[in-house]
Parts: sequence; C-alpha cells; structure tokens
Amino acid sequence: MIIFTRPAVNQSEISQEGIENLIKNIQDEGILVNTKRYNMHEKVSIIDDTIVWMGSLNILSHRDTSEIMYRLEGRHIAEELLKNFYVDRAVSYSIKEKELDIHCTKCGSRMVIKHSRFGPFLSCSRFPKCRGIMKITQKNIDLFIDKEEICDKCGSKMIVRRGKRGLFWGCSNYPNCKSTKEIFG
Repeated sequence: MIIFTRPAVNQSEISQEGIENLIKNIQDEGILVNTKRYNMHEKVSIIDDTIVWMGSLNILSHRDTSEIMYRLEGRHIAEELLKNFYVDRAVSYSIKEKELDIHCTKCGSRMVIKHSRFGPFLSCSRFPKCRGIMKITQKNIDLFIDKEEICDKCGSKMIVRRGKRGLFWGCSNYPNCKSTKEIFG
C-alpha cells in the first residue's frame, strides 16, 4: 500500500508530533508514505499495486473538494499514477512475485521486502526480534529484477541503473552505447 499525503507543516507542535508518529508507525508496517506533495488537496492510496483510491473519505473534511471516493482498479492505472507522482517504485514493480531466496545474515531467517522513505530494502522476517537489514544497491539489484532487457541499438544486455529520476535500464556497453529504457515501459 502507498499513501500520498501533505507533510505535517503548519500544525501545532503537538499535532505535528502526532502526525509524524502516525506516519512512522505506518512506515514501520512496510507501507510507503509519500509526504512530498505540498499542494495536495485530496487523499490518494494505492493498495497491492493495483487498486487506487482517490478523494475524500470524510465528507466534512474539506469544503472545496468533491466529496466522493473514486476506486480505480488495474496495475497499469497504479503505475501511471505513480509516474505522475514522481515516486521511485520501479524496484517494487519489477520485484519477483515469488518468495526471495535471501536469508538474514544475523539469524538465517528469510528476508522480506519493506519500504521506507529512502526506497525499498530487505528486512528480516523476524523483525522486531531480529533487526537484520540489507540495502538494495546497484551491486545487488539484479537479485530483485524479474526480467532481462536487451539493448535495441547494440544488442548488449541492459542493466539497472539509478539516476536523479530513479531507476532505469541502461546499456551495459556504456559509454559506447548510451541507450536507456524506462523500467515501467
């Protein structure tokens, strides 16, 4: 699930602290919360990468909104919406749906994918008893990508690269070939 909301600004210190604690608790459950939408007027939630809820859940919450919730279903709708919100979820959409065969270095339990404000990472399935984590880095990203891409220009293998706009496919023959593709595409 992904929740988009405004940051806890222009609130009293007590309210702001409560909102920040709520967001932290939601993130601890593995839910991505994006608070970078300053001009956001309505709520947006994406559930299981396929169901999009938009609008206002409380008819008294906003005077100037359409007091209705919209439900849109479909992975492609969620992907397009995420592109428009500039959220780096490329890894999440490309992660293999099967269980990962990666184990915690501290206790040997299975690792699971979690999300933080810094992006996806692996956490021990025994959390909070075991706090083993593994960052998803450029070196180990291939463990999580479901498919292989071939460069249209030179025929070389494409590899996942990270740029200022998030993850993308880049030709392994770089700098001789500068071909790129969107991971979403």
